[in-house]
Amino acid sequence: MDSLDAVTSLAGLVDAARRKQPGNLLAPVMVGIVLYNSGSIYRLLDERSRGKATASFLYEPGSGVSRGVVMALLYWYLGHGFCGGQQRNKALVALTIFYILFDLFQDATGVDAFANAHKPMLSCLSALHDHFQLGPRTCRLESTSFKQTVSHPSDDSSMNGQK
Repeated sequence: MDSLDAVTSLAGLVDAARRKQPGNLLAPVMVGIVLYNSGSIYRLLDERSRGKATASFLYEPGSGVSRGVVMALLYWYLGHGFCGGQQRNKALVALTIFYILFDLFQDATGVDAFANAHKPMLSCLSALHDHFQLGPRTCRLESTSFKQTVSHPSDDSSMNGQK
């Protein structure tokens, strides 16, 4: 019953984030992302401590990112925004039952509904990154052991405007 644990843990963490940072609208969403990607974070830390170069979930976001965002926003709205939070317990039970049934459906059919949900948003954010020039442009180099991101040569400040 990992689904039950995931939803109830998310609800508790979103409530704690709202209690500690009531004005921070991003904290509950970030809590959801970190919760659903915590295994990836621990694997990253373990592999880095062993000297292996690996990429984090932020480098190549997967379904855990979109799952964390969607579930945190759903709980935040249903548990606190809808009816002023008076129906929080009923909303949590309904969301938990829905998520368990949804997870069972995904297991039975072999489909991850969140796997492609982040791709349109990722392309939109990449377009915003390029349009507003938010940081250096990157290109991926394939290696036999890992993927590495390097800055594009035209973004190198040591070239002093020379190309």
